Amino acid sequence: MTKVNLENDPEEICHRLVLDQYWSDVIEALGASIELAHLYGPDRWGIRLAPDSIMLKVGRHEILQLGDWDLPFHLIIDQDSVPAHLRKRSELWFSEDKDCYGNCNANGYYPSNPGSEACNMTFEGLKNVYQELYSSHAEIVARAARKSKHPSTRTTHSVRLVEFLAKELGKPLPQPTYSNISDHNQPLLISEEITNDVEYIEGAARQIFVNAYERNPVARALCIQHYGCLCAVCGMNFGETYGEIGAGFIHVHHLVEISSIREEYKIDPVNDLRPVCPNCHAMLHRKKPAFKIEELKSILVNQKGG
Repeated sequence: MTKVNLENDPEEICHRLVLDQYWSDVIEALGASIELAHLYGPDRWGIRLAPDSIMLKVGRHEILQLGDWDLPFHLIIDQDSVPAHLRKRSELWFSEDKDCYGNCNANGYYPSNPGSEACNMTFEGLKNVYQELYSSHAEIVARAARKSKHPSTRTTHSVRLVEFLAKELGKPLPQPTYSNISDHNQPLLISEEITNDVEYIEGAARQIFVNAYERNPVARALCIQHYGCLCAVCGMNFGETYGEIGAGFIHVHHLVEISSIREEYKIDPVNDLRPVCPNCHAMLHRKKPAFKIEELKSILVNQKGG
């Protein structure tokens, strides 16, 4: 039997683990979780390729696993935000109050990440289930990224697996910033909508922009998942214009300015947010209240004489 080279043969291993009829659904879910991992912890994630499994780790936690098991897709989610109707589906297994060691009455699947829960599922129906659990999964990824990465994460990360998944998806995927690949495409990690309501905290090494009103990164991720990285005003796509270094780069615009509300409110990522390029974003905020998306699109069309 020929020995598999893990770094050179991600295609062989992936095809061994995933049946052709579920191929696109599984690859899309893997790609989406990689993008989440990079969004919340660009230097705190890694994906490991083994002969019988794929494991995505963020911080100290394995937040996604795929393997040759009865329920081959293993996803870590936030217990409190799981849609109730999913718990009634017999083909899904939830860890509920059990931790990763099988102990009952636990505070989380990973005790150091309270409220975490595992959901195991087959590949059949994965696409819809993953989409319904996406925001719950994103919450766990965000919390896991607050911890430093496990010492083995860097040494077991498979650059070639990420490259293979990107090829299959037809779009660039980020590599962790510690990898040997020049990592310019760190999607979504940008400062934006900076107005006078900003504090500037300076240090010896860097300058950090802190907005006065916190923006929910999960809502941001859901907005971009729905609309993509195309500017809602001018239609620009940074990946198409600049290639790899522009992949995934976009601002997210709040249709109702947070600074005008001056209190917490529940954001609907689809109805309240839109992806926009930095230039159009700046133009939207050239007046107060900001221009509406359609207003600025009309100005742009008129200016071009269209």
